[in-house]
Amino acid sequence: MRENNRGKLYSVDNFKALDPSIKDFLIRGNVRDRWELIIGDIREVLPNLLSRLQSVDFFYHDLCNSHHLKLFEISTVVPYLNKNGYLASHCSITLLFEKDALKNICKKYNLEYNIFRDIAIGYNQS
Repeated sequence: MRENNRGKLYSVDNFKALDPSIKDFLIRGNVRDRWELIIGDIREVLPNLLSRLQSVDFFYHDLCNSHHLKLFEISTVVPYLNKNGYLASHCSITLLFEKDALKNICKKYNLEYNIFRDIAIGYNQS
């Protein structure tokens, strides 16, 4: 982001009592000014954030939480995914393939799908 002089990283977490200094620990100093940590319920925060941004180049779902929440997040992001944009999801292999939210969403929206190590990746070619 720094080298391209564009882009921003948004993180959403549900920690109620998060120490603001965590930003100094989590994100390197040279990109910290391009990072925004949003505290709140993803089901409320994500639609508002996407509406504000209008488009997304890359979305990464990191937690191994419920299938329904993963499905919500990914299906909410897909309409905002830019051409040549990526979706990625950690822990995809630990779920049964037929229940893997990212794989199912990629099929539904005709996105390319692949797995690299324990990361499922969807790619929007259209």
